[in-house]
Amino acid sequence: MGGSCILLKYIYTDGGMKPETALDAYNLFRVSPEYLQNPSIDNNLRTTLRIVLESLGFQAEALKREQLDLCLGQVLLSQLQQIEEVFDTSVAARQESGRSISDGALRNYRSALNRFMGWLRDQRWYSTLLPREHEDRTPELNVGKGRARIADDKRQKEEILPFLTWNGLKDVLINPDQLNSEVTTRLEAYGQFWTTTEIGLRKGPPMQPKTIQRSLSAIYFLMGYFKQHRGTNAQDLTLEMITAPSDVMVCIDWAVTERQQTYCWASDVVKVAILVAKFCNPQAKHYDSRDIPTVKALRFFLGEIRKLREDVGEYSLQFEQFTSPLRKDWAAFEHFCLAPEAPERKSPPINAETFKNYREAVLGILGWQHHIERVPLEEVRLANVADLNVLKGVVAYLVNIRKTGYGRAVNFGYGAMAVAKWLNPQSKRRKFDDIEQVADIRDYVNYLREQHKNEGSRQNLDAKRLSFYEAQQVVEYLKRACAPLDKYGDERSQDAIMAAWQVYVIVSILTYCPVRQKEIREMVLNGTLFREADGYWVKLNRAQHKAGKKSRKGREYPLPKHLTEDLDYWIETFRPRVPTDHDLVFIRTGSRRNPATRGEPLNKGDMSDLVAGAVHRATAVLFEEPRDTTPHVFRRIAVTFQRRYGRPEQREAFAELLGHTVREADATYNEETLREKSQAAEDWWKLKPDARKAPSEPDSVMLKGWVTDDKQELSHLGLSTRQNDYLRKARDRALLVLWALQELGWAELQRLNVGHFNREEEDYSLVVSKLNGEVDRVLQLKPKIGKILQGYIDVRKECKEDVSAESPLFMGTGNRSSGGRLFPGSFQRIILHHLGVA
Repeated sequence: MGGSCILLKYIYTDGGMKPETALDAYNLFRVSPEYLQNPSIDNNLRTTLRIVLESLGFQAEALKREQLDLCLGQVLLSQLQQIEEVFDTSVAARQESGRSISDGALRNYRSALNRFMGWLRDQRWYSTLLPREHEDRTPELNVGKGRARIADDKRQKEEILPFLTWNGLKDVLINPDQLNSEVTTRLEAYGQFWTTTEIGLRKGPPMQPKTIQRSLSAIYFLMGYFKQHRGTNAQDLTLEMITAPSDVMVCIDWAVTERQQTYCWASDVVKVAILVAKFCNPQAKHYDSRDIPTVKALRFFLGEIRKLREDVGEYSLQFEQFTSPLRKDWAAFEHFCLAPEAPERKSPPINAETFKNYREAVLGILGWQHHIERVPLEEVRLANVADLNVLKGVVAYLVNIRKTGYGRAVNFGYGAMAVAKWLNPQSKRRKFDDIEQVADIRDYVNYLREQHKNEGSRQNLDAKRLSFYEAQQVVEYLKRACAPLDKYGDERSQDAIMAAWQVYVIVSILTYCPVRQKEIREMVLNGTLFREADGYWVKLNRAQHKAGKKSRKGREYPLPKHLTEDLDYWIETFRPRVPTDHDLVFIRTGSRRNPATRGEPLNKGDMSDLVAGAVHRATAVLFEEPRDTTPHVFRRIAVTFQRRYGRPEQREAFAELLGHTVREADATYNEETLREKSQAAEDWWKLKPDARKAPSEPDSVMLKGWVTDDKQELSHLGLSTRQNDYLRKARDRALLVLWALQELGWAELQRLNVGHFNREEEDYSLVVSKLNGEVDRVLQLKPKIGKILQGYIDVRKECKEDVSAESPLFMGTGNRSSGGRLFPGSFQRIILHHLGVA
């Protein structure tokens, strides 16, 4: 059985599925901090709601204590929009009829109502349920911090200054006792400034106390340098002196050249100088204080030092550094790889994207030789790239020093192999495996590939992951963000609207047709993208897609038809506003900082930043938890959703749409849980050869009429249709929270009795039994989940059911089921119904 985090979000927060009724909101309010801090308001709130419901047409008899929840379950959340006015009208009507309420009681009722509605209006999902008054206005576009600031805050919180060691420099550090009292006092304030949890003048989050304590040694070093090498009296030293950029540069240069300190050490010292400069200039307006000249200059100096660092600095050779012999070799190698016909190559030319990877590898290997191994440029030759010992040295540097994964090492290996083939035109075999040099590199590349296969993912997918339902909400939000007016009703610039439309269309395509971003970036109207009678089609020859060389065929696929109108609007209305010398559908729309880029083609980095930035802003507004979902991650979202809920017969076609095989889709992109992947094998032995379904027949759990019995009333309890719906919703809600735990199989859910659910004050648990009735395990439930299960049982009792310990926990609510135990298949159909799949 599979689970989904979005269902827990539905139950507790503002995720994909949202509360629909006043009862849903009331139950959520009862587990909110506002309620838990003052639970005594409950009686007043329930009385207030009764008064309001009377004005909505409910009879007083139906609003008794045990029936109030049933009535709240019949009121849509949108009906609460004017609840304060309804309450006032009801109170006035009571007074006219002689049923006046005392002033004290009225104050208590109004206070409870204000608390409830104040909490409700703070929930983001509530505003989305209300009718939009201004469809031509954007929603809220920015919440909290942007991607750049979040990244900067994360770096600040995690900074540990690991390279601040003082071997060979201890004689320079000043004794703190020599400092004047003003500096000592300010250093104490410096520590509080950076470590206090909340402080108004600081930009960004606090830092670890041990990091700030560690930074003091760098301050003592800088002051010691001024004392020893500048002749400054210790009593005259100030914090401002050690932040002067030119003086810090001289100090660092002396330590590196005279005392053989590393550039890693130098970068940490400059970081401390920046911390001191930010402390001395709290008036900064920008979050990273770059509007302060001293901080800006020190940040630039830090960037120059980072370029020289062995672990993070630039190491690839630049084309401008090529000597004449190297240029000549490179031209010959490029011809070998790309020329339409090169006899010594023995195979078709490689595509431009593959050669780009080879170029990166070759420049990296040559740069490692020159910058890290200190080989003079005059001795750097292209032939060195195919030296196996050189390749192994580069890989050790990448993995051990720069902490990169083996994926980059594999690319370097392929680049070296290409150079080895170029060096050996005498080979008689297509794969050059009669050449020992090529064979040795190929064996080493196979080793690197195995290492790459065994290492864990280096991506933080949790920060990028969206469910498909959340991705759909992001698309709808981005469509609303294309409105001509901002949220205040002021006109937006045409450039802003154009940028919003482009990102909306791109994210829509990625959501519903998650092809590789390159295919979207390189869409050319009437070149690869064609408008036909049934919508847009993409047609690629084998050179225009990644797998073309291997498959030896092109690709052709439709874009989702529901996007046709919006893509028409983009192409006909906005794209012509930017004249270009190319016909690419999507372009750089420019910015205030770089207006000259307007109209240029999008590169890979542009596309990634565009999509991740848009999703970040949307999810910050929608879910209060921003995600930086990149274009490639949409392929994971789509494959997982299709494998989890889609039709099996679509797998091959869906893989064709994405441009790879079914096997690759499952191996690379499918993020189903292990339980979900094995669930399809349940009761495999019951499948008889003559009972096998035809490939075109839909899966049984997808058939319409997901639970036929639930469409009828519970005649044995004498419930109305409305009460029956309320009971079914309570049951499904309890079932969904247990399913989302991913701890219970269908059969285990079916065997649950009411007596298996236990409560001791605020501790809730569920006893899971084996088929023979023996206890298998006990699940501890969070209070929120336990209260939902308890609420479901309470509803059954309110419906006059004779509930005992032996009663099934989950029962059918249909006429034919007569309150009997649900079958395992019914659980699955109920889940699929609520997921919107059936």
